[in-house]
Amino acid sequence: MRACLRGIDHVLVGVKDLAAANEQWNRLGFTSAPLGRHVGRKTGNHCILFPDDYIELIGIVDPDGPPSRLDDILTNQGDSLIATALSPTDPEAAHQELAGAGVAPQDIVLLRRPLKDKDGNDAEAQFRNFDFPLEATPGFRLFCCYHLTPELVRQPGWTEHANGVTGVAGITVVTADPDAVASRLDLLFGPGSVMRTDDVVTVHAGRHRLIYVTADDLPQLYPEVDGLEDRPPHGIAIRFTVADLEATKRHLAGEAIPFIEGDGGLFVAPENANGVLLQFG
Repeated sequence: MRACLRGIDHVLVGVKDLAAANEQWNRLGFTSAPLGRHVGRKTGNHCILFPDDYIELIGIVDPDGPPSRLDDILTNQGDSLIATALSPTDPEAAHQELAGAGVAPQDIVLLRRPLKDKDGNDAEAQFRNFDFPLEATPGFRLFCCYHLTPELVRQPGWTEHANGVTGVAGITVVTADPDAVASRLDLLFGPGSVMRTDDVVTVHAGRHRLIYVTADDLPQLYPEVDGLEDRPPHGIAIRFTVADLEATKRHLAGEAIPFIEGDGGLFVAPENANGVLLQFG
């Protein structure tokens, strides 16, 4: 992988009802940070934080705010896994290296989100982000996110979860064009980072794995889960690392969350996790 990238920073799940989604993910055993609102945008979030990465539940909190790409996404595909942020070692250096590689990153922008610090004082989390053209990450949005205030994002108690999850292992994306995915992501992540096995494309991004698969191959990848064959191209699954799979099972059972056991661990179907298949194991 390119030296300017470290792997996944966070994974975004777009939801129509942010409060209800947050409640459901709390039932799934995740601790979430308080509601955050993006300055100058109509979106807000609840973040589910782990020591080295996190999940962002993102929704519309100000319907009268400026236009957002999230409007179209939620209209066209509903609640779903919508994007993944990569972690650059330095935003300017990463932008320069990727531009030199022909990826054509867009301008770096400042994203701000007010919150309280660990002492209850008003503070503001800040990020330097940059996107890529859609053709650079076919079928699924990837972008870079650099934290200027990491101490504000992870506060005491926010990284401890009743289901025992310790981090994100990777994601799975449904693609209609493995050829385009392999060639473009090889350019983004660097030679040797992208592996192709038939119609399955695996990106090695630090300790994370991004898997792109055709809809026809979903039953082979997830034989334990029924009803995935008709999924349109976009994000489908998040894989988690857990400290104790039996503890995860006990929590899900205690909350009456249906789950499936298989060789790959425990699975919660998309209908119970805002359109996203969750894999614990």
